[in-house]
Amino acid sequence: PEGATREQFRIMLQGLLADRFGLKTHIESREFPAYELAVAKSGLKLKEVVPGDAAPPTSKGDSDPEWPDLPFKRPDIIRQYFNSGGSSLVHLTAYMEPFSALARSLSRPDNLPVVDKTGLAGNYTFRLESELNNTASDVPSGSPDLPTALHEQLGLELVRKKVPFDVVVV
Repeated sequence: PEGATREQFRIMLQGLLADRFGLKTHIESREFPAYELAVAKSGLKLKEVVPGDAAPPTSKGDSDPEWPDLPFKRPDIIRQYFNSGGSSLVHLTAYMEPFSALARSLSRPDNLPVVDKTGLAGNYTFRLESELNNTASDVPSGSPDLPTALHEQLGLELVRKKVPFDVVVV
């Protein structure tokens, strides 16, 4: 039903598989390669956004050069792709989003999942500009790769580890 939590959905799915197909299932934790998004040793370069902070401009009439022409009316992450000089670039612009949302939206190196391990539960407004990982161009874009951009622009890092995930075993 509408409003069901992820855990309630899992229980309903297990019931459906048992009732309709006679399948027995259980959930267990297994380790898989992944990336952890963590605060870099040099420290976070962002401040948490608190209710009442000024929002980025929402129309062309706004004058703040830091946030021109952005359609933010609610928390969101906007991803823009550009091709420049033979390189592919991505610009992520986030408004009042937690790092867990950033982890889910990152271009994943090696197609591995990214898990938020920053330990920070607040919301943040920021921009991140990086070159896409799988670019076959020898022409430098002037933009850093994703790990470098995260470190230099936000004070975050990607650490490759084996991370436990819950899996449904049938």
